[in-house]
Amino acid sequence: MAPNQSSSRRNIVGAGSAEKIKIGVHKNARLVLALLASAVAGAWLGPMARQSTSHALASHPPNADRKRRVVLGRSGPWGQLQYSPISISLPADYAPDESVVVPPIRWWFEGLSKEHVDKLFGDAGLTPEQLGALGQSKWDISPRGVIVDPPSELVADLSRASRAHIYEALSLSAFNIAQRNPETFYRDYVDERIKSSGLDDRTLELFRKMLYPRGPRLLFSDSQVILPTLKTTEERTRFERMVHRKVTVLAKLSLDATSNIDAMVAYWSYPGQPKGLRSLLESLARVEGGAELDIAQVLPPFARDRLYTFPNPSEENPAAQHDCVWTSLNFFNEHPDERFTDPQYAHQVLARDYVRVDAPKMGDIVVLMGPNGQSVHFAVHLADGLYYTKNGSDRMQPWMLMTLDDLLTFYSIRVSHALEVWHFHRKG
Repeated sequence: MAPNQSSSRRNIVGAGSAEKIKIGVHKNARLVLALLASAVAGAWLGPMARQSTSHALASHPPNADRKRRVVLGRSGPWGQLQYSPISISLPADYAPDESVVVPPIRWWFEGLSKEHVDKLFGDAGLTPEQLGALGQSKWDISPRGVIVDPPSELVADLSRASRAHIYEALSLSAFNIAQRNPETFYRDYVDERIKSSGLDDRTLELFRKMLYPRGPRLLFSDSQVILPTLKTTEERTRFERMVHRKVTVLAKLSLDATSNIDAMVAYWSYPGQPKGLRSLLESLARVEGGAELDIAQVLPPFARDRLYTFPNPSEENPAAQHDCVWTSLNFFNEHPDERFTDPQYAHQVLARDYVRVDAPKMGDIVVLMGPNGQSVHFAVHLADGLYYTKNGSDRMQPWMLMTLDDLLTFYSIRVSHALEVWHFHRKG
């Protein structure tokens, strides 16, 4: 079963309800092989300073975009965790400058006939003028589906309901990257993000108009409409940093004279860990009034050095799938094993070295499972329902922390299905 969490814990970053999400307890070993085969084949879609490394952009620390508050998690063998909501912005030099040509908008209705697409547009409530602007005579119709090239003016003018209906259909195909992997926004914090963007009113009004709902979140998929209207690198940078900002939490261990140091040392220990964890925890527990420790300081080097950072495209192989599977299976490795980008090798390691468990510990892998045994996402359990995750292989996705509720909401929105939660522990 999913970890029991208090209401205050679930609301750390506005986590959505997981009422419809099924939690699996299957133990069939053949399913282990099936889930990884689908995942690696592409089915899923501090007071203490951390040492930065060449592969991560440590010059862009987390930036708070709303009032600072601290939420206490549950205490356990890991100690007492506390959380502060933060957001991390895309590095400024990742945004496309004014010389970059934005490709035209293309909607691929994979597997649908012209009649199905006609009905879809009708059900979406498009006006006669909008239907006319879609230019049916120019549609690319084949046995593989229908391709429509909508004018950007029409896309910008879609109602929120029409956009939501059409984009949900587009999200079913991997060809529609923007709709398949939309940017996700918490409804309560959209205004604060907009106010801190530095963009002009015209751009912000267009951006607001193009947000569309799905479940408890607002989504955005239309950078191709807005970017061509931004004429300077500065404008594009501000826009991209607003759109791609990621909400996460800053997690710290809180220690005082009542802390169970023995239990904490046992929980956070891992093979090859440098000496001194006990001494550090004991020193902090002796501080009058208590002290805090950034959770990164108890993580393995691979995870610690990447946390809250974005991939550096100049130093990482752009062809490599440094995604959730690569991240999860390398969690305890001092040097990442690039063989985990190979589906067959990753398949063999999970089947050989991991066992299914019900109660996860630090470093155990969670797999979010969709229908028909299709894996959707891998992440690493830390403590108290908090997970280390990378939500995709591209450079727009940082390594960060998310609650289980948020992971379930984030990915169930993308696949439009209930998800099951499977945990795996490394043998030995």
